[in-house]
Amino acid sequence: MARLALLGAGILAALLASAGGAKTPHAGKIVFSVFAGLPAFNGDERCEGLYAVNPDGTGLERLAGYTHGSGAFYPAFSADGRILSFGTTYADPVSRQPLVTLYTLDTASGRFRKRSRFVSPFATAPAWSPQGQTLLFPFDRRTRFELHSLVLPSGRERNLTPGLVTLGASWSPDARRIAFWTRARPARRSAVFTMSADGTKKRLLVRDATAAAWSPRTGRIAFFRTATRPSSLWLSDENGDGARKLASNARPPALWSPRGEALLFLREPKRPSSPGSEHGAGDLYRLDVRTGRERLVERNLIPLVWRRDGMILFLRPRVVAGEGVFGVVVARADGTHDQVVGVTDEEDVNIGSFPAWQPVRAPLVQAAAPFTPPRDGGRCLRLLRRLRSRID
Repeated sequence: MARLALLGAGILAALLASAGGAKTPHAGKIVFSVFAGLPAFNGDERCEGLYAVNPDGTGLERLAGYTHGSGAFYPAFSADGRILSFGTTYADPVSRQPLVTLYTLDTASGRFRKRSRFVSPFATAPAWSPQGQTLLFPFDRRTRFELHSLVLPSGRERNLTPGLVTLGASWSPDARRIAFWTRARPARRSAVFTMSADGTKKRLLVRDATAAAWSPRTGRIAFFRTATRPSSLWLSDENGDGARKLASNARPPALWSPRGEALLFLREPKRPSSPGSEHGAGDLYRLDVRTGRERLVERNLIPLVWRRDGMILFLRPRVVAGEGVFGVVVARADGTHDQVVGVTDEEDVNIGSFPAWQPVRAPLVQAAAPFTPPRDGGRCLRLLRRLRSRID
């Protein structure tokens, strides 16, 4: 299976470090997918699917199970935490392209609806708008990827970038505009554009750039230049003016702090042979945008979310019984008070299925049939807890 492209900056930054480390009283649950190949499961497909856990590691439960020949993957939450999108994988019978059937689940009732499809793996996972209920996802159109939006509750789907090879996207904080990166032809370098949320008013932001991330508080956009090696992290205003380099030897993703004063980014791991480096793990740095000061947060991880309470969510690679796994970790933004709350398999990372953090506390019940997890007397949960304790 194709290796994961680096995460784009579509993951929304979020929440101030609370005095108890991973205690986040207003945070909802963390949902992560688990492939049947997880060492503890030994290929048992009955344990495959989505699991949910509190950010302090308590309350581990199964959310959605294996059905119709596939597990549930790619969790992502709407801004109000009341809709969970997820997908089931399949291979296109003609192109053999790995595709995903897109579903949305009402977190209070467990009822779900089939919506569309998207591409797997992809540079950016499906991303909900920071306001309202609009989901961006990559749609395959023969030889190119286009960016589609799904608007709820109407269920209207729209192609935002017809004819463009779109590689990823990031919402503006008011959800009125989108930054996206694309290239006109496969052989050409990528460029970052902005557009209205309905796909109109497209405008070139900067050439030879990719992986844009819109600041949550100011009219600034971070992006990476990868045409020359090593790649570097840059910043401009939302019109593309005043572009300046922030950091050398930097690579995606870029995660903004809740107040927009700092960024997290990756550098190549100091030990290239470290577990997980082949999956995109790297050494995480924090950069103060105003002063340019940097400091190492932690080595060898994949950053996912920076919440409004100052907590971050990341994946930490480990080897268990000769197999690669990733601990799902909650920590302060300086890397302290870290806690392993779950475990996901390297194949989940391979296909680009990453954990999601419910933005606010809201009801979250098991999926309705046929995605309801089978009754097993808690066996799969016990196996997962046991594995989690080995890498904690």
